[in-house]
Amino acid sequence: MVRQLNETDAKNRVLEATGFWSPLIMGFCKESTALAVGVFDVDGCLVDANSAMRKLLGGATPVRAAADCLANPDFSTLIQGTEADEPVFDGLLTLTSQPDKTQTILAKVYRRSDQLLIVGEFDAGEFSRLNQLMIELNHDLGTTQRELVKEKRNLEVTLKELRQTETELVAVNQLADAANKAKSEFLAFMSHELRSPLNAINGFTEMLRMEIYGPLGDTRYVDYANDIHGAGIHLLQVINDILDLSKIESGHMILTEEKLEIKEEVKLAVKLVSDRAFANDVTLTIEVPNKLPLLKADRLRVKQMLLNLLTNAIKFTPKEGKVSVVASQNEERAILLKVTDTGIGISEENLSNVLNPFAQANDAMVREQEGTGLGLPLVKTLIELHDGIFAIESELNVGTTVSLSFPPERTIEA
Repeated sequence: MVRQLNETDAKNRVLEATGFWSPLIMGFCKESTALAVGVFDVDGCLVDANSAMRKLLGGATPVRAAADCLANPDFSTLIQGTEADEPVFDGLLTLTSQPDKTQTILAKVYRRSDQLLIVGEFDAGEFSRLNQLMIELNHDLGTTQRELVKEKRNLEVTLKELRQTETELVAVNQLADAANKAKSEFLAFMSHELRSPLNAINGFTEMLRMEIYGPLGDTRYVDYANDIHGAGIHLLQVINDILDLSKIESGHMILTEEKLEIKEEVKLAVKLVSDRAFANDVTLTIEVPNKLPLLKADRLRVKQMLLNLLTNAIKFTPKEGKVSVVASQNEERAILLKVTDTGIGISEENLSNVLNPFAQANDAMVREQEGTGLGLPLVKTLIELHDGIFAIESELNVGTTVSLSFPPERTIEA
């Protein structure tokens, strides 16, 4: 067991060591706070120390045993080291200053003649501050680690909830898709079922109003036949629009593409609505360049788009108003069609609403006009089916402009 020297024995040990360590002791044992220096003998007794070392050891006198001071590395390991000019230990050395308190310093340990010289390379005050800082950092790291663990658990719960929400959304989308498909199929079925008898009604009322097999007698019968025929034609148009929307939504509409002369298509569409424009005292104008390139598109669908736009424009343009059709080609070679009217216009808050099927603007004059609200949505869907762009600009009490832009790939240069 390592023994502890009394004061007299300690002084004798210092005298014995003076001859060998004299140059080092004289250099290191000056009252400096920059280095902590202590000498231990073979029995593990502290035989000399400067004030910095004594401060590290808690104010211990130079008789304290190394076995009581050194916590890491072990004293017996150091004293058994080989004598050399190089230190037998160079690194972090832990000293026990009190039974429950340790100090760690960066130190070098030399061994000569069964004695150890310990030289600490940090001053005690600075190291004490750094040691306290390390303790605080360890505490903060522990706290942070606990917080991270807690946050990880929270994130795992959130991720689980997000996955559950995603699953629910997928299920809802699937139900919505199924409902939309069922709606489209139902509308298509009902439209087919209604269109057949309507064609018969329209055909027979056409015969009645033309009095093909002779006079009906009272002229009121002819008027009734005209009214029935007009209502039947209108209803048939609504059914056809519903059918077209259903086909597009279900992906069953196929374009029959051919080379079109836009000027001819515009003139034909204007001719078909000219009677209605004349009845409403609305002026129709056409502006199409003679050398406009051909357009690759579905003739029937282009005609359908023009008729829907022109019919809408005439319907919502007051007497003595104007409706114009303009065709042009932009810098990107895309062919543009614009239908402009000087009608009642659409308020900004209702502009997006008119593009929803069966929806109409809430303006009073709009509600007074007949219609299902399928015209603009159908035009938008048809131009997008051609990979084109639909645009609408409108100002209340000024007018509306609807633009259809076909992609440049559909332009056929001469």
